[in-house]
Amino acid sequence: MLTKTVTFPSLADPKQNVEVELRFHLYKHELLELDSKYNGGLAEELKRAEGSNNNSIMFNLFTELILNSYGVPVKDPVLGEVFTKTPEATANFKNSPAFDAVFLEITKTVEDATKFFNAVANLDLL
Repeated sequence: MLTKTVTFPSLADPKQNVEVELRFHLYKHELLELDSKYNGGLAEELKRAEGSNNNSIMFNLFTELILNSYGVPVKDPVLGEVFTKTPEATANFKNSPAFDAVFLEITKTVEDATKFFNAVANLDLL
């Protein structure tokens, strides 16, 4: 699991900055599901996207991985802390300046993207 702190201008007052702590993680079953969506698997798709000059492939792949790994820790009376991912939470995140901040931060360099993905998922599984 990756805990990432991002700072961005407030929507209510752009002169004020907001700092939030976000969490990202892919469970093994989620990683395997993503892997099955791509011909040759997720690792191969990442290589293809990196080697291509097609920015839309990279954009779509990064967007999918960020949104699929975003979640909120919640206390469960039986299971303890669980990492919840709901459509509503994902939509709120996607439509926030926090998503922009994360997206722009991890897409600066290939190394930044690699660090993010290594932190949220064990790509060696694929």
